[in-house]
Amino acid sequence: MPNKTADTTMGLNSNWSLLKKQQWVAALPLAATAIPVIAGLLITLALAFGLTASDTQLNAQAWRNLSAQPSLWGSVFLSLFTAWGSTALALCLAICLGFCIQHSKVGRKLRSLLPAVLAVPHAAFAIGFYFLLSPSGWISRLLSPWLTGWSRPPDLATVQDPWGLALLFGLAIKETPFLLLTLLAAMGQSKHSQNLWLGRSLGYDNWRCWITLTVPQLYKQMRLPLVVVLGYGLSVVDMAMVLGPAIPGTLAVQSTLWLHDSDPLKWPLGAAAALLLVFLSLFSVLLWLALERISKPPIKHFWLNGTRRAPISAAIARWFLPLFWTVTIVSCLLVIVIWSFTWRWRFPDAMPLSFSFKFWMRNAEQILQPAVNTLSLGLGSTLISLIAAITLLETTKRLRLTHLALLYAPLLLPQLAFLFGVQLLLLNIHADGEWWAVVWVHSLFVFPYVVLTLHGPWQAYDQRYSQIAASIGKNSWQRWWHIKRPILLKPLCYAAALAFSVSVAQYLSTLFVGAGRFPTLTTEAIALAAGGDRRSLAAVAFVQMALPMLAFAIAFALPKYCYKNRLALRDAR
Repeated sequence: MPNKTADTTMGLNSNWSLLKKQQWVAALPLAATAIPVIAGLLITLALAFGLTASDTQLNAQAWRNLSAQPSLWGSVFLSLFTAWGSTALALCLAICLGFCIQHSKVGRKLRSLLPAVLAVPHAAFAIGFYFLLSPSGWISRLLSPWLTGWSRPPDLATVQDPWGLALLFGLAIKETPFLLLTLLAAMGQSKHSQNLWLGRSLGYDNWRCWITLTVPQLYKQMRLPLVVVLGYGLSVVDMAMVLGPAIPGTLAVQSTLWLHDSDPLKWPLGAAAALLLVFLSLFSVLLWLALERISKPPIKHFWLNGTRRAPISAAIARWFLPLFWTVTIVSCLLVIVIWSFTWRWRFPDAMPLSFSFKFWMRNAEQILQPAVNTLSLGLGSTLISLIAAITLLETTKRLRLTHLALLYAPLLLPQLAFLFGVQLLLLNIHADGEWWAVVWVHSLFVFPYVVLTLHGPWQAYDQRYSQIAASIGKNSWQRWWHIKRPILLKPLCYAAALAFSVSVAQYLSTLFVGAGRFPTLTTEAIALAAGGDRRSLAAVAFVQMALPMLAFAIAFALPKYCYKNRLALRDAR
């Protein structure tokens, strides 16, 4: 009897030691994400309130200087208007596209376009939208002179307009695939077929069943992605520099200019503006949640008013909006390709007079180095994020609220609120401008996407496969490599492609931490968008969007190639 007690105690101690070890291992990647964000935020906070190593007395001089800026409230209004407008429009487009995908054959084919659109970096899409919508853009050329009578570009603010409408629509169209994929993923956990059958049995059409029965269930799971989209709209810089107005610019652009100024006296002003962005983000989230509660009675009345058919709204949701979104996306990507190979294109010609590869040959060196930097930073941050995500998911059975809070911190907080503090921290340890530092900071934003992409497949994995392997003497590494990895190869490849595309799109992290030593395709594209040859800009944007698309193509092709003779793994979703 004593021996059994001793054995039981030793077993419990062994399990407890193993549990503590797993918790410690799981805490490492979360700490590597949370510590720089918190430290950078504290440094920015100290800078905004005048705290330095030599002066520890609080002062509000930076805030007084910020409030004295004549363009401050215009920038605040512009940020709120574009962020809220783009989020609401993206939500409407996602709901309509989701309905189209579920109830039409064309929509189901449209679903295959989503990963490619999601892979396009924001800067590249903004450049394509600029080429499409500018006064001398492709739309103006297609309509001139036979419809408009223009023989030269009109004096119209179709982009960089004072109201930021071009930025609003550009953000909405680009963020729609993210919300749509979230909606489609949530549908796997809903009872859409039963709801449709129930609604149809009561005489309601498909659109009414979708908007009344299905969407309210899906919206609960879309709330957090909506908050991410709203926060991104408030803090976006690259798209705002291409499509947004210059005077006044959005608050994020103004803060970036102050923080990146060569005069250190402007840094507290930029830090105060970055913290104001944090306040606006928090205010927007609370206001969004409040509007949800306020809008419940009228929405409930709409649900219960008994209207059976709405042919006009159903037609708009099923045909017009999906067609508008698809044509806009395809046109933006196509015009980048056309401009990148254009030799001469005069206004108002609908198509270039001549194409040539000479421009690519002349500017190969200018494009090659940023492409190599983009590739190396993307591969490095993807590898680190994959290893950290697998470590976290293997040692944590279920992500808790604290895990999600630490993961989402870099995505929910405006990047300016902590990136400048991270830059100062790296500067003090003489790591500013180092390759590994840029990769590490890229990983702060890549890692959350990888974890959230792999979390579902990891939870769905049947542990009995590993238990069978353990029963025949396979250790934990052999079980993972020979059993779990092949089964989860498809989501792993997709997560790697998504991670690479997120790294390629990074602008502020490269701008602040890279110290100009690692120009990437994104930083070069934004620099050329400020004023440069359209062919150079198009060539950089073309390579920038081609790299993530190539990554997604490899991610979809690799599992099929590796398991072409294993039907169960090849066709697994």
